[in-house]
Amino acid sequence: MKLRLIALATVAAVAFSAPAMAAEGWYLGLGAGYSMGSDIDAKSVPAGTNLTATSLEGWAGIGSIGYSFGNTWRIENEVSFSEQAL
Repeated sequence: MKLRLIALATVAAVAFSAPAMAAEGWYLGLGAGYSMGSDIDAKSVPAGTNLTATSLEGWAGIGSIGYSFGNTWRIENEVSFSEQAL
């Protein structure tokens, strides 16, 4: 299941990245995703302290607008949002 999801994400990234290489002019970019991180457990060796970093799941979105000068230079503004739930 994870391999299929990674393959689908790779194909989508390649398909949607092509317009960013377009010639001079204005462009708009949109993106969305879901974050499913894993918790991290660690132990401090000298102090013997156990540490846990909890990762929250949630939706994320990003939007960008910019201008491409056609010679690999771009000016861009991005706005992003993430909603994390337990």
